[in-house]
Amino acid sequence: MAVPGLDTVRRRLGDGLFGLVAGPDGPQVGARIHRTPGPRWFGPDRPIQRVHADASMFIGGLRALLLQSLHPLAMAAVAAHSGYRGDPWGRLQRTAGFIAVTTFGTTTDAEAAIKAMPRQQKESLIRLAG
Repeated sequence: MAVPGLDTVRRRLGDGLFGLVAGPDGPQVGARIHRTPGPRWFGPDRPIQRVHADASMFIGGLRALLLQSLHPLAMAAVAAHSGYRGDPWGRLQRTAGFIAVTTFGTTTDAEAAIKAMPRQQKESLIRLAG
């Protein structure tokens, strides 16, 4: 049994959440990421693209942030090198953009995003992974 208007509510909520996570330029950035021709690290048949394209990625991302907040080294690095306190939505948008370009973007764009990452952030990730 269909609920009248439910699709409209879902679409509006989805659009609102997308706007918060992707930012005001989200549609244009998404179009550039997906439509720029060139080789990519991951093809459309790869699991990472299926997972990252699904709406549940938002919930998974929030879960990952909550789990990250339990790790003292991760939080020390965030506190020392992140602008999340002054611009939490901007920080989320930059993270979402990085994930989008490294998952769906061209190899050139993905490598440029990694090169643009601050040195301290790269070093923190290496320490945490090691």
